[in-house]
Amino acid sequence: MISNVYSYYLSQYAAKPGSRHDSHKRSELKNVYNKMVSINRTSPLYKLNLSEDMQKLAIDIKESAIELKDMAAELNDVESGAVQIRQKAVSSDEQVAQVKYIGKDKSPVDEFSIDVKQLATNQVNTGHYLQPKSKGLEEGTYSFDIGISGVTYELQFNVERQDTARNIQEKIARLVNESQIGVTGEVLEDSLGNGAISLKSDATGVRNMKPLIFTVSDEQASHRRGAVEYLGLDRTVQHSSNAIFAIDGDVRSSANNSFTINKTFEITLNGVSENPVIVRVEEDAEAIADDINSFMESYNRVVDFAKESSGKFQGGGRLLNEFERIAHSYHAILEENGFAIDQEGKLTLNDTGKEKLSDKEEVSKVLSRLEGFRNSVIRKADGMISNPMEYLDKKIVAYKNPSKSFTSPYSSSAYAGIMFDGYC
Repeated sequence: MISNVYSYYLSQYAAKPGSRHDSHKRSELKNVYNKMVSINRTSPLYKLNLSEDMQKLAIDIKESAIELKDMAAELNDVESGAVQIRQKAVSSDEQVAQVKYIGKDKSPVDEFSIDVKQLATNQVNTGHYLQPKSKGLEEGTYSFDIGISGVTYELQFNVERQDTARNIQEKIARLVNESQIGVTGEVLEDSLGNGAISLKSDATGVRNMKPLIFTVSDEQASHRRGAVEYLGLDRTVQHSSNAIFAIDGDVRSSANNSFTINKTFEITLNGVSENPVIVRVEEDAEAIADDINSFMESYNRVVDFAKESSGKFQGGGRLLNEFERIAHSYHAILEENGFAIDQEGKLTLNDTGKEKLSDKEEVSKVLSRLEGFRNSVIRKADGMISNPMEYLDKKIVAYKNPSKSFTSPYSSSAYAGIMFDGYC
C-alpha cells in the first residue's frame, strides 16, 4: 500500500503543469547521476527522523526548490537569448484599432499601418413607436417566428385584458433575450415617451451573400397572428455590413470587427480612422518585468517556507540562513537595482525598482545585473533538489574515512525511499 506521504505528494504537487526545464538531455541526466553519486560518497552515515511530518517536509523542500530553479533558469534563458523574448504590438490609436501580438515566432515585420474605412455592423429592426397605454392587440395567445442561421424559432406570448402596448413590448423583449438565439431585444423611447421594440443581431457582417441576418414573421404562426404588424417587428432600419480596412494599402474586409492576420496579430476595430493607424512590434518589457517579479515571489515563498519550518525541524533555520547569506553577498547589486531585503529575509521592490521594471530599456539592464544573484540561487536550489534530506532531523552514526570513501545509497537516495516505504 502506498504511504500517506505519497498521497500528499499527489495532492499537492503532481497535478501542477510541467516546465520546459523539467526535460533534460542525456548529458544533463548523467550530470545529475554523477552529482548523486558524489553526495552519497562524501556523506556520513546517519539515522533519519522519518516521521510523516518529516517526509512531507522533504517533499516541500524539493518541490519549492524546483519551482525556484525553474523561475531563475527562465530569467537566465531570456537574458542569454536562449529563448525568444516575447513581443507585443502597440497601436498609435487604440480608439480606432487595438492590436495584440499572438505569434509564437519573431514577427517578420516591425511596423505596419491600418486604415479603417468602415466598421462591421449588425442588423437592427426597430418597430413602430406606440403610445405606452394604447391597446392594439386583443386578449389571447400570439406567436411569431424568428429565422436565424438557417434555423427558425417560434416564440409565443399571452396578451391579457389589462396589457398595454408598453407591457407587450417589454414582454416580447424579455422573451427574445431569454431565448438566447443570437438576437437581443430592448424597448426604445422617443422624446414624447412613445415606445418601440428594437431587435439587434449579435452577429455582424454579410454572410453567405444574404442581405439579412435574421427575419421576423408570423405568416406560419401556430397561434394568433397580428403581433408582427402591430409592433413593426419586421421593420429593418439597419442592414448588416462588413468591416472595410486596408493593411499597408491592401484593402480587405471582415464580417467581424475582431479578426486575426496571419495567425500573428489579433486586431479589434473600434472606429473609423481619419489617418492610418501605425502598429509597431517591439520587445515586451512588461513580460520581462513579470518574469522578474515571478522569480522574486518564488524566492520569497522559499524563505517563508524555511522560516515557518524552522520551528519544526533543525534544518529550517539553516536553510533560512543560507538564503540570507546569498542575499547579503549581493546586497549592493540588489539595492542598486531597486531591491531590498526586509527583516524576514524576503526580497522587496522599492519605488526605484518599480520605476526600472516599468522602463523597457532599464528592465533589460536589471535582468543582466542580477545574473550573479540568479546563478547563486540556482546553485542553492540544485543542492536542495539533489538532497532534500540534508535539512531533515538526523543523528550521525559514523563519519566515513576520507582516505577510503565508498559510495553509499543511503543519503540522497532516502528521498526516493520515502515514496515507497509502504510496500512490503
